[in-house]
Amino acid sequence: MSIQAAAAERLIETDPAAAKEALTSIRHVSKDSLEEIRGMIGVLRGNTAERAPISGTDRMQDVVDYLKDAHLEVDYSFQEYHSSDVPTYVDIALFGIAREAATNIIKHAQAEHVIIRLRSTSEKAYLRVEDDGVGVSDMVALTGHGIEGMRERTHLLGGLFEAEARTPQGFVVRVEIPLGRATTQE
Repeated sequence: MSIQAAAAERLIETDPAAAKEALTSIRHVSKDSLEEIRGMIGVLRGNTAERAPISGTDRMQDVVDYLKDAHLEVDYSFQEYHSSDVPTYVDIALFGIAREAATNIIKHAQAEHVIIRLRSTSEKAYLRVEDDGVGVSDMVALTGHGIEGMRERTHLLGGLFEAEARTPQGFVVRVEIPLGRATTQE
């Protein structure tokens, strides 16, 4: 949102239509983020009423479109994902992680291609987001708030999280979350 706000500020005088588009995007992303936070707080409090999917994987096309709007080629596969078998809190977390990974790609990766794989089994849900960008040149980027937030979401649900630079280039985020009850791992 910060990048889009800076772009809107810069374009307000010279290209008001582009500035308006950036502001509209900021409004939608901030609204979705607040709804997701409310949903996750509801899950943490055990409030069943707040577990309805606000921004779940049914909105993954928004992530794909966001990447395509940034002129990236996207290969997205979800045929092996059965949302009806995945608890809402896991579905919301997967969407939030995918959205954060996409933001990091646009912000840092200088990528041309992105692969997103979402699948589930009777026991676990899996997400992989991979790009062909520059990878991580320093540990500051690897330990930023975005990566840490994705890691915390995954661990809160008892899952496994990996984020690493690939050789010779690119970056991959891998998530595996059990479909049982949410548990906190130390």
